[in-house]
Amino acid sequence: MKHIRSFISVTLLLVMLTGCGTEKPQSNNSQTNNDTVTETDTNKMDNNTKTNDTTNNNVKDKEGNTKKDNTANEVNSNNSNSNTAVNNNYKNNATTVQNEESFYGQWVIEKAIAYCKVVSYSNDDIKKIVGKKLSFSKEQSSCFGDDISYLNDIVKSPIYKKSVITSDEFLKNWCVPISTLTINSNTVTKIEIDDAKNFPTCTFFIKDDNTLILYGGGIFFELSKVT
Repeated sequence: MKHIRSFISVTLLLVMLTGCGTEKPQSNNSQTNNDTVTETDTNKMDNNTKTNDTTNNNVKDKEGNTKKDNTANEVNSNNSNSNTAVNNNYKNNATTVQNEESFYGQWVIEKAIAYCKVVSYSNDDIKKIVGKKLSFSKEQSSCFGDDISYLNDIVKSPIYKKSVITSDEFLKNWCVPISTLTINSNTVTKIEIDDAKNFPTCTFFIKDDNTLILYGGGIFFELSKVT
């Protein structure tokens, strides 16, 4: 009888031990599943964070590019405004001649009276130039420039642009004192003649109603009106 009780007790003890052994693996599997779920959720959160970072970076890049484009547009706009202001200043200083002017008529080149530091005419050229006649009118104009051949050209429907030059501006532009031209004034009226394409074809200064100062090739020539 004692043996039977002992056998039953051992059997129960084995059953209890076996039951406890099977519960532990289940607990481990549950923990493993929980870890897997946790890792998956963490990965998803990391991926979402990276996606958000990438989106934010793209937005910043677009904003940066937009700011650069706006800055470039502002610079171009400022440059355009500066160029327009310069052109407007030039237009304000020079007026187009439309009425009958004292310089209309025929003129003869008398002599060379002043020279810039650099000239394009030789002494022989000057001898050929002196005595030539030029004429200016509303319908056409003679030409004069850095080459003696310009004297043979005529401009149809010339554009006369008048501006006032101070003695300081004259000295700065041509490195010749205005007094060298026997002009006893602090200012002188400049006439620039352009063709239909706004290309300069002749430049002279008004000394008085009967005397002009012609410029070309770095030399100033005195003109007398033909009566």
